[in-house]
Amino acid sequence: MKFEQLVAEEVAVQLQIILPSIKEEIKKELEQDKNFREMNQILFNQKECAKRMGVCVSTFREWRKQGLESEPMVGGELRFDINKVRRWKLKNDKRKAK
Repeated sequence: MKFEQLVAEEVAVQLQIILPSIKEEIKKELEQDKNFREMNQILFNQKECAKRMGVCVSTFREWRKQGLESEPMVGGELRFDINKVRRWKLKNDKRKAK
């Protein structure tokens, strides 16, 4: 057997040993990254933002008619900064005016 073949076979054996742990490590890192992004996400579409604000989509649409602004996005998609929505709601909550 040639030296190159021996090396190739040994590399294949070693890869079979270490690949599962590498895959598991990558999987863990991807999951952590996903969780981090979800925790730090602030821009949401109208439906998701309404859900996070605890209101129905029709209420959210009404807020838009009353002046709630979306964030500028490429392609014209509507995205809302959840923090700005919360501030807008506090400022414009009609119930507090009574």
